[in-house]
Amino acid sequence: MKFQMILPDLFACRKIGDGYALIINSLHFAMINQKGKPLTLDQMTTIWRVLKEIREKPFLTFDQALAYVTEIEKAYLAVDPPILSELLSDGDDEGVRRNNGSDESSSQARV
Repeated sequence: MKFQMILPDLFACRKIGDGYALIINSLHFAMINQKGKPLTLDQMTTIWRVLKEIREKPFLTFDQALAYVTEIEKAYLAVDPPILSELLSDGDDEGVRRNNGSDESSSQARV
């Protein structure tokens, strides 16, 4: 609860840099994707450790931030926007349909 209260303030400081913004955005979506479920001890520990690191060194490179985001994901927190999975699944279905249709056309043309 404490973390969720400070998240908007951290979110407002995203202009610090790309690395910082990546971590804060990832944590933001991790909280949204929890859908009100409480964090596990491992998840809380990971989040607090990452926050402690960026408090000490907020000017991260994008690659450094990716390493932290990977740690957050290893704690079973989904860091992608919820809509992203819907968009990707819709796109995959379309791609499958298009590929299947073109494969069938190709097969029929060969016969």
